[in-house]
Amino acid sequence: MSYKDTQRLFSSLDSSLTHQKGSVTGASILVAGTTIGAGILALPYTTQDAGFVPSSAAILGTYAFSIVTGLLLAEANINLMCELGQGGVSITSIAQATLGRTGARLSSAAYLLLHYSLLVAYTAKSGEICSGLLGGSADSSTIFWSVPFCGTLAAGCYFLKPQDLDRGNGILLAAVVLSFMGLVWLTSAQINPANLAHSEWTAVPGTLPVLSLAFVYQNVVPIICSRLEGDIDKLPSGQQNRLPFALTVVPPFGLAALFPDLFFKALDLAGTYGVLSLFGVLPAAAVWSQRSADNQQFSAFRAVPGGNLTLLATGAIAGGIIVNQLFNAVLSIPQVEIR
Repeated sequence: MSYKDTQRLFSSLDSSLTHQKGSVTGASILVAGTTIGAGILALPYTTQDAGFVPSSAAILGTYAFSIVTGLLLAEANINLMCELGQGGVSITSIAQATLGRTGARLSSAAYLLLHYSLLVAYTAKSGEICSGLLGGSADSSTIFWSVPFCGTLAAGCYFLKPQDLDRGNGILLAAVVLSFMGLVWLTSAQINPANLAHSEWTAVPGTLPVLSLAFVYQNVVPIICSRLEGDIDKLPSGQQNRLPFALTVVPPFGLAALFPDLFFKALDLAGTYGVLSLFGVLPAAAVWSQRSADNQQFSAFRAVPGGNLTLLATGAIAGGIIVNQLFNAVLSIPQVEIR
């Protein structure tokens, strides 16, 4: 059996045994909605020191890198679904199957770090924005102003069905696009073309963690693979347990309450040690393991060309940025003089 012998790996059925075909449009909206987030909001602040040309080159390079890693993760996901004979493969199960128990534990730690950091950043920033919009006093804690906004979104994620979440995600995505267009129109008169000449290539490495975060969507790749029933022709295009829910919402809210100025620090942490390890190093290592396995039964599907050279380059880029940021963090630690 090979991928060319079948259109999809399985069929999703509802309670009446009716085929629920996955939507490429819905998958595309999910990717776009996941990508547009805190990282995108932080791009102007993060890239201003680099200038227009260097930051544009870095953005295009990061965009290409995110496409490669997303396709590698889809390849690993599809191959594992074939071997297991079922859908619903998670990132942790990919790491477990390809890199062993240690790889699964490291990927779980990176997953928690990434999403807790993002939730802390969202909670802290939403409190600041809501406080300004609703007339909060300067003396009041901004974190309490985030409760209505974050509480409404959290309740929606907990109670709504996946189809309703897809519709809500599409509405929110449209609202983001419209608001962005309005922002561009309102600020167009303040554009100074002379600023485009500023160029500082040495500032580019410091922008890469947040740029990686700005293009992150890979966390929904396993969901898309399952929703599209493993249909590899569609892939390039396109839960209600109280304890996990509480563990997801409460810790980030507590951290944001204790440290309300963590927005940019949380994004940098998420981009460096979350995105680049989980969606940079892991996909390359997992696909390398699958392609090298002697007993690999489903080896016809290759999402990304270039063989091992592509995998080495992907892992080296992600690992190099992590090492560079870690080195800079160590250098920034204040030195204590011993007398």
